[in-house]
Amino acid sequence: MRILALSTSLAMLTGCISGNWHARDGDLVAGCDEGAQFDYFLDADRDGWGQPYVGSGDSRELAPSVAACSTAEATTLMAELLDVDVESIAVAANNRDCFDAVADDPVEDPDGVAVKITGRIGSICPEQLVANDGQNYFTPLSAGGVEIVIVHDEPVALSNAELTPLTWGDAAADACGPWGWGGGNMFPRFSDADDEALGSLLSLVGQSNLQSELTTALPSNIDAYAGFVGVVSHTLTPAEGDSGWFWESVDADGVPSFTAVDGELPYCPAGEPDADEYSRLAAVFDRDAEDQWCLGLPSDAPTSVERYDTRFGHFICQRAIPDGTLYAGTSDYGIDAE
Repeated sequence: MRILALSTSLAMLTGCISGNWHARDGDLVAGCDEGAQFDYFLDADRDGWGQPYVGSGDSRELAPSVAACSTAEATTLMAELLDVDVESIAVAANNRDCFDAVADDPVEDPDGVAVKITGRIGSICPEQLVANDGQNYFTPLSAGGVEIVIVHDEPVALSNAELTPLTWGDAAADACGPWGWGGGNMFPRFSDADDEALGSLLSLVGQSNLQSELTTALPSNIDAYAGFVGVVSHTLTPAEGDSGWFWESVDADGVPSFTAVDGELPYCPAGEPDADEYSRLAAVFDRDAEDQWCLGLPSDAPTSVERYDTRFGHFICQRAIPDGTLYAGTSDYGIDAE
């Protein structure tokens, strides 16, 4: 991604007032004939999410912005500010884009466009899913209105890899959830009645192809892996049946719903874990196994990854691709942009 670094003194042009929630709710601004006015930010990857910053490290600065009554006007003003052709840039009325380029050779969709996660709708972007001072490695998968993030170690030979810290299951659910990344742990969609705000990998590829899609998404030089998904121990009321393992989906308000595990992935060779002893299951990968993916404990991963144990592993998140226009007038951290 090519990003232009500018002095913050260029970050605002004079004009109408900057955008805010009141304007977004429909208040008209003097000088705007058709609606509210917002601060618009450079959208370098054209995904509908503006950049909060330009540059990196010691040279990182606030991204340039322009106040305008429409996207067209903002694009013209931004082009004048940057002294570039209008056709060469895009803008967005928020500055909540996630900086999610994680590899020199990023995952690409069928059209050859690098797959990137869009914007910050919760409190974090994918690179902040695991809180630590080093690099958190992840692979994005984006198609059919759904974003998937697979958190893993550096995709090189294990003896040389930088290690993304392991996470216990409940912390993984919080990181992926509505107040973290803004989605949930990966889960299947079982019917059209499921929450439209949370898609599913299975809605893209069909249940029978889940293993192959996961294998394709995982970096090819990772031969063993265990990542928590949305399988939880859940006790139903006596009238509904016994306790056991269920796929959990969580709506935007954090309200869960449950569907019994029913062969979407086989249990690992060690057998079905005790739902009274453990709270969450992982999708476990063994490139050399006949069933390369199975449901189990992180410790069911091949012994080549000795640091996995029964309660600590990596994890897989998913969410519907969010609409950046719903966040017009909000800053990187979700407060008013004025």
